[in-house]
Amino acid sequence: MRKEIGLIMSLGIMVMITCSCGSSEQTIEDGEQVSTEIDINTIKTYSFPTEYKADGENVTVDMTVNAPEKAYFLEGTVEFIKPDYEKLAKALMDEMQISYDVEINDDGSGTLISQEQVNDYYKAFCSWGNYGLELASYPYLTTGACVCSETKNPGYNLPLYETKKSFSFATEEEALAAVMNMLENNGIILGDDVQVNTYYLDHETLQQQEAHYDLDGNRQEERYRTDWSEADDAYCFYIHQTYCGLRDYHTGDFWAGRAEDGNAQLVAGYSADGIVGLMMNEISTYKMSEKEVELLDMDTIIDALITHYENIVDGATYEVTSATLCCDYRSAGKAMEKEMIPVWAFQVNETSEDGTRSSYEIRINAATGEFL
Repeated sequence: MRKEIGLIMSLGIMVMITCSCGSSEQTIEDGEQVSTEIDINTIKTYSFPTEYKADGENVTVDMTVNAPEKAYFLEGTVEFIKPDYEKLAKALMDEMQISYDVEINDDGSGTLISQEQVNDYYKAFCSWGNYGLELASYPYLTTGACVCSETKNPGYNLPLYETKKSFSFATEEEALAAVMNMLENNGIILGDDVQVNTYYLDHETLQQQEAHYDLDGNRQEERYRTDWSEADDAYCFYIHQTYCGLRDYHTGDFWAGRAEDGNAQLVAGYSADGIVGLMMNEISTYKMSEKEVELLDMDTIIDALITHYENIVDGATYEVTSATLCCDYRSAGKAMEKEMIPVWAFQVNETSEDGTRSSYEIRINAATGEFL
């Protein structure tokens, strides 16, 4: 049984479009973009294998390795910016020509709710808080029953949406430009050093993959749509911020994230109606120094990983299937400032002594070997 999930909050993307070579980093200060140019030829870089195999007493490492051909890391910090989310929310609803009611809370958070409803859904709503915003509109939000982005979920089906398509209402490039223009016109300038993953929601595949089940696993026939059409075709963009050419897959202060597309800082859906879905979470500004950080070689990291599992004596066995070099943060002493660190994120399958299987991620500091 596939797990139903909200599309905006949790979809991943399989086709990657790199918008820059990762040779410079951008920061956002007072709505303007400031560049720190990095000459890759003047700093130490590191190369890692694309595959790696090793064995321990209770652990098998047979993994793909995702890392830049020339990896590097410089000391730096990150802060989360606080755009004028209310202004952006109103611009998004106005672009869809939707009349809405406004609810603003004392803490500055708020919600715009459409006055029109369709099939017991609000036509659209947009809500925001300190560091995030979410827009959802009908019928785009119903595609959440058609796509499962969790790689550990048996219903994972994102590969079905990876085939490149050009929909009649706009090219992929035009749709992405419209999203970026909306952000920039409302003071959110991400710069060139973002990586964008795109996948293509065509209505035929959405209809084939639609799934509704109750908590007991019973199929809910009454919830299935019968009106799928080209009007439901949409591009979905996962926009990742990067630091030193590495995706910022930080786990956040209140959740344990994974190094996968669902943890992008920004996710946008674009259809014939324009921007019909948007999720923003902890958009960041980075301050990079010129001080280099030395990365450990893969053998040292894997030795630490194997030792970690061999010290667990509970009858379980472990299989490490992939490793991604990314970045995270840790507190840097100031209330809002956090120190950037290079991280290896390993995907692990665990089989307990009684045969129960589970999948999770474990992270190791790529510079110190410390488990996070």
